[in-house]
Amino acid sequence: MRFRFLLAAVALLQVACTTYDVTRMEFDSVAGVEGARQHGGVEPEALRPQREARRWPWAIRALEGSGIDALCIAVFGIEPRLLEVEAPGEFFRGRLTTLVPLSLEERGRRQELALRLLWILARDSAPLDQIVAIDAAATVLASYGCDPIEVAFGAVDAETLAAAVEAAADLTRGAVEVAEAVEPLGNQPAGRAADARAVVRDLRARRTELEDAGVGERWDDALDRIVCTELAHALRLKVASTEPRVREAAAVALERLGGPRAVLFLLRVRSSRPDGGVLEYDQDRDVRRLWIRLCGQLPPELAFASYEGGPEPAEFLYDVASRDEDQGLRMTALAALSQLLGRPVSLDPAWADAFFKERALGRGAEGGPGGER
Repeated sequence: MRFRFLLAAVALLQVACTTYDVTRMEFDSVAGVEGARQHGGVEPEALRPQREARRWPWAIRALEGSGIDALCIAVFGIEPRLLEVEAPGEFFRGRLTTLVPLSLEERGRRQELALRLLWILARDSAPLDQIVAIDAAATVLASYGCDPIEVAFGAVDAETLAAAVEAAADLTRGAVEVAEAVEPLGNQPAGRAADARAVVRDLRARRTELEDAGVGERWDDALDRIVCTELAHALRLKVASTEPRVREAAAVALERLGGPRAVLFLLRVRSSRPDGGVLEYDQDRDVRRLWIRLCGQLPPELAFASYEGGPEPAEFLYDVASRDEDQGLRMTALAALSQLLGRPVSLDPAWADAFFKERALGRGAEGGPGGER
């Protein structure tokens, strides 16, 4: 009888102490979010990796998944405890990276992960943490089939947000009515990231109170849309980060998810024309180099395409080739321009000058823009 009890205890512990649960526990503790085990928990104002993480003793970690670990836990009553980690930041990023594939297996886990990613993207000041979170967010968005460029801009009306939260808190109003109030929240991002995270946490908590399976499915779908919208919005904001490496990571993630249209989007949102003068692009050399590579890889039919009136890929490449302060970038842009236009690669800028002069004259003759730069 005692043996059967132990077997049952082992089986239960193996279910409860999955690799996902262990990884989440370790991540939440080193991130300083001990309360995050339930629906996102409590967020600190800033993310500062702790020097101690809640972990199982090393012997249990070494036996993880074998069944012996669960047996030892059951027999000896072992509990996880705070253990010092040598490199908190590295441990934090490692746990987050491990958590991503484990979270994609289940809808609720993805939502939990999304909450953590939204928090990191909004509150973590460490560039390397941001870069890891951006890559993780792109993976989650890809699992949803979400293109960040297609997600609506603007913000959910404050009254709509308040009404949905009120409805979710008062399930006696009728589950269908509550679901209908929640569904519009995924149409646009919230005005404040903290409000978005609070809404997702609250709706996840209220989900457990729904008894109607059909309404529960609508509720889950609405939660997924909210998560996708908020992650997409957070990712787009990172294109304007003050840290060049973060901007670079965000650009790569957007192109990975949105393809060629994302490249056109990047040119639109990260270019400016101060005082009506010439177009200016990202000030960082490596970011401009990335844009050159992305534009050079576009299909030729998009050479003169534009996102909402932004610069054309060929225009950007010519601008860099003709007036960038970095000679290496000028040559790289000229080669990319040759490739984009389907021409033999030539590093002689004369052909590009002649091509764009002729193009500007042609557009002027047609009554279009005169090609002023």
